[in-house]
Amino acid sequence: MRLFPVLAISVASLTLVGCSTTTPQAIPTSSAVEQAPAFASDEEALAAAQAAYAEYLSVSDQIARDGGANPERLKPFVSEDQYLQEMNSFEAYSSGGLRSVGEMLFDTFHKAGQDQSDISFYLCLDSSQSRVFNEFGEDVTPLERVDRWPMYVTFSISKSKLLVAGSETWSGQNFC
Repeated sequence: MRLFPVLAISVASLTLVGCSTTTPQAIPTSSAVEQAPAFASDEEALAAAQAAYAEYLSVSDQIARDGGANPERLKPFVSEDQYLQEMNSFEAYSSGGLRSVGEMLFDTFHKAGQDQSDISFYLCLDSSQSRVFNEFGEDVTPLERVDRWPMYVTFSISKSKLLVAGSETWSGQNFC
C-alpha cells in the first residue's frame, strides 16, 4: 500500500474543522441530458483524484507549516465553499500561534460515486507522523488525537480538473 504526503492540521479542536459526521446522501442525477463521462475509466478517475488530493494536501501542509500564512495559495485546488472552510482552520493557526511539523498520509483511496459534476472517494487519513506546535515551540498535539480515520472526500469536476469540494469524517463503518 502506497502512502502519500498529506496536511498536518491536526490540533483536536482543529482536526475536524469543516468536517461533519453526517452520512453523505446520494444525489439523484437526471438522465434527460446525457453527457460524456469526465473520465474514461474508474482507474483514470482514481489517478486524477489521488493527484488532485496530493496537490491540495501539499499546499495545505505548507500553509500549516507557515502558521496559516497566505492561505490564498490553496484557491487553485479547492471550490469556493471549501476555501472558506479551510480559511477558518488557517485563521485558527495564525491567531493561535500554531504551526505544523511532519506530514500526514493518506491511503485506501476508493471511489464512492460520481455524477456529471462531482466525484467522491473514501480514504484513510493518517496523522501519526504530524505534530502541532505553539509559538513557544511546545508540542500541543492532543494526546487523545486519533491517528487514522476514514474520510469521505468530494471533488467538483471543473474543465477536466478536480477541485476538492468537500471533506468530512465518514460516519459509517470505519474501513481504516
